[in-house]
Amino acid sequence: MKKWITIDSIGDIYVEKELIRLDYPLFFIAAIKEKKYLVFCLDNEEGEYLFAKTTYLRILKMLNGKTDIREITTNASELMYVSYDYNNRKYLSRRVDVNEIPEEDLPDKDTYFTIDTPDLDEYKWQVASKLCFDSLKQKRESNTKSVNVSAYKKEKDLYNLQLNGYYTIEPIKFSKHKRPIKKQVEVNMFAQNRRNTYNKYVFA
Repeated sequence: MKKWITIDSIGDIYVEKELIRLDYPLFFIAAIKEKKYLVFCLDNEEGEYLFAKTTYLRILKMLNGKTDIREITTNASELMYVSYDYNNRKYLSRRVDVNEIPEEDLPDKDTYFTIDTPDLDEYKWQVASKLCFDSLKQKRESNTKSVNVSAYKKEKDLYNLQLNGYYTIEPIKFSKHKRPIKKQVEVNMFAQNRRNTYNKYVFA
């Protein structure tokens, strides 16, 4: 995870995982302290981004093609625009309500993530492991009794079972309503306005 930018009112923002990249990140997961966000690059030249707060569970469902990306965005508990102020040479943030976001800044309806690479598989496994570990940790902390060896074995079996439930490597089967994201994209790199890159080129 690498540091990306710093915003005075928020702090350091880190890029946890790039999901779609051309000559710059188009769609990625960002971390602000313990919070996770889906980040959409709206205009790279103007330095404008849309942040949608999310959770690891929602991220994992999205990466496994089980959750509509637009639904995750519009139902986020926190939405904000981040833009670069060229006059003061710094990034600024502005929280917004979903009703304030213009349609062209949102992914199309019924947009599902289907890109599958070994690198993404490794990330999904890491996320699933953390989800399972946190779940078992909460279960242990809520149990005041001491844990013996047999309990550890039982917990390990439960861990493997839950991990398989969180993570899947089976190919995603699409219904007629689901549209996969194109793995190959053709973008005019000299286009002046890239705000609609997602809807035009990536979310097919």
